[in-house]
Amino acid sequence: MKLQNGIYTGHLGFWSNLTNTWNILVPPITSPIPGDDSTFQEVAGDASFLSSAWKVKWFTDEMVPAWKKWRLEHPGDIDVPTLLRGGYKKLD
Repeated sequence: MKLQNGIYTGHLGFWSNLTNTWNILVPPITSPIPGDDSTFQEVAGDASFLSSAWKVKWFTDEMVPAWKKWRLEHPGDIDVPTLLRGGYKKLD
């Protein structure tokens, strides 16, 4: 919880605006998992990214299953530079 407070305290307006706007200039918060196209906004609707419960739900319901599927399809070692460049194929 201290990390949560450290990241968001003093920046509440920023995080609220980032997640609670439909401005096309504000990109959605996307999953970092290869092949997972989910966004926080799709999972949480109009809930704020400040909500730990919604972040946990997004992580457990969307990202973990996507990661498990991706790892089964890529059982070898992960090349971190390739991963960070988005070089692995997207899942169907």
